[in-house]
Amino acid sequence: MVETGHGPASGRAGGRGQADAPGRQAQRTGEASPAVSDPWRVLPPIMLAMALAMADQTMIASSLPLVVSSLGDAERVGWVLIGFMMTSMISAPVYGGLGDVFRRKRMMIVALTVFACGAVLSALSVNLDMLILARILQGIGGGGLMTSAQALLGETVPVQERARYQGYLGGITVSCASLGPVLGGVIGDLLGWRAIFLASLPVAAVTVVLVMRLPDSRRSGAATAISDWRFDGWGLAWFAGFSVALLVALEQVKRAESTALAGLAVCAVAASLCLIGLIRRERRASHPLLPLDLLSEAPLRYSNMLVLLHGCVMLGLISFMPLYLRVEHGLSATRSGVMLLLLTGGLAVGALVGGKMVSHTRRTTIFPAAGLSATTVILTVLVFAMEWVTIPQLGLAMCLIGMMMGSTMGVAQLLVQIASGPRAIGVTAGFLLFSRSLGSALGVALALMILFVAMKSLDPGAMALFEARLDGSFAAGPADAALLKSFQLAIGMLAMISFFGAVVAWRHPMRRF
Repeated sequence: MVETGHGPASGRAGGRGQADAPGRQAQRTGEASPAVSDPWRVLPPIMLAMALAMADQTMIASSLPLVVSSLGDAERVGWVLIGFMMTSMISAPVYGGLGDVFRRKRMMIVALTVFACGAVLSALSVNLDMLILARILQGIGGGGLMTSAQALLGETVPVQERARYQGYLGGITVSCASLGPVLGGVIGDLLGWRAIFLASLPVAAVTVVLVMRLPDSRRSGAATAISDWRFDGWGLAWFAGFSVALLVALEQVKRAESTALAGLAVCAVAASLCLIGLIRRERRASHPLLPLDLLSEAPLRYSNMLVLLHGCVMLGLISFMPLYLRVEHGLSATRSGVMLLLLTGGLAVGALVGGKMVSHTRRTTIFPAAGLSATTVILTVLVFAMEWVTIPQLGLAMCLIGMMMGSTMGVAQLLVQIASGPRAIGVTAGFLLFSRSLGSALGVALALMILFVAMKSLDPGAMALFEARLDGSFAAGPADAALLKSFQLAIGMLAMISFFGAVVAWRHPMRRF
């Protein structure tokens, strides 16, 4: 029995995804998710797949200044990250649904192949537009890696052991991802930013070999579902249109020019129409891409909101900090990578410790609630102390933020797996990754939007000073104060999002499992 803050979640009649349906119906019929006798046989390819997807973002984030120096166009460089996260967000529920019907192993191999092809094209890019398109392709594979990995874990490990393995998985994969900023900085400084993408290819090849050695398995009942299953193509089209229009609208706002108002209005209208079309389609589809009725279950709704806000803060910081460290403190890509290592290393520690504490106490949301509350306080202090903060003090703050936020993803994944039941593990894992990817993309877009809009509004010379410092010229200028104020406003926005995340975590109805 799950203990909640508002009493047990009650079932609702009717409808496939109505709060109660997939998981509890499976429990009533006695169907359970099969668990292998040795989960560690499945964990290595899961860990490598997740590490690939996570390290990819942190490795390139620490070298964004190098990309700007090589290809130019500082205002659009954020799309190197946003493009990946946008298509990860769109593809995640697709892989989740396909994996629920077809073999999970097959979908993992497809995702690895697409991811590797995107990495090769990224390394061969001759301009920023080509790099962004290659990252969009790579993100289609990245969404499948995360979704398939989480669903495999849910199918393999018994629910009573899942919190502990989520802690192991979170700690190990985040530890691998923690090396991403340093490796990205070192590789970028020594071999150039293109080599960062090529470095992922050997890991992808090893992961393919390990995945191919996994036993073929399909949950009971899936064979009959294949003949009735229909891909939700219209849902995917509406969803892609909404995601692209929303992120392009944020890009138009960042330009802060009167000529951008028409484009902003068009994008806003397009996003609204696509959202309406998506909602109407998903309510009628027999096999919806995004089963919105799952959100009628409070634990699923709150978990997805929590992950969205968590991803917004975390990826906002990861993309924002290398630019700040370069422009305000003159740090190289390698030294910026070391600073991000403190953040992601703290995530690893938080994930490991949080997983063990959740498994031992069986309490869940208290850990992300306390962690996000502490993160809000730390970020708020940084906003007011940014003018005087030193590199060691900033490193300590990044480490503490990472540790405080480390348990959030593991807890959310555990809660949605319990609430959804075994038959909807892939769908809910895809939905959760969609929420994380949407939050991550919004975090990067909002942080950079606030930064560039503030620079243009406060002092016309701030943008020129920003670009000069990215190129290695660190002479003081009259726009110094405006530049610092712009960074403060961006950090302040992330602090506000962290506060809302803490509120969601404190109000989450599933307090124990």
